[in-house]
Amino acid sequence: PTSWLAPALSLVAYSALLYIRHCQLVKSIEQKWVKLRQAERSGRIKAEVKLRSTSKQLSSEGSMRLKRIGTIISPYTKRMGTPRQGALVPASRAFIQLEIPMETLDGIEKYSHAWIIFEFHANTDLCSSRKTKIRPPRAGGIK
Repeated sequence: PTSWLAPALSLVAYSALLYIRHCQLVKSIEQKWVKLRQAERSGRIKAEVKLRSTSKQLSSEGSMRLKRIGTIISPYTKRMGTPRQGALVPASRAFIQLEIPMETLDGIEKYSHAWIIFEFHANTDLCSSRKTKIRPPRAGGIK
């Protein structure tokens, strides 16, 4: 009655070894792809930053140059982890730290709204790029 036990145990042990080897192989392939992806992304970002700085230097005449008057201070410095709906996370409030004389804001309380014109300084996409990754929720996602 126990003659089947030894072959069954050896089959289980062999299956376990095959599974361990498979897991090691998958892990090594994954590590290889992670390294390749990081190297490609690093090189692409460096190239895009250099191209952007060059294109800013070669900006056409007739363009309007804006001077920074403040900085947005936010608890989030990276895209990952930033809430999509900030109103749902009260602790995530950002504010604008102005670097202008306070006299320039005299009478601003008389207005209900203020337009904030901004530029993402860490954006590596070119200014001429019109393609966006998001689609508006209305109109069936048509841009």
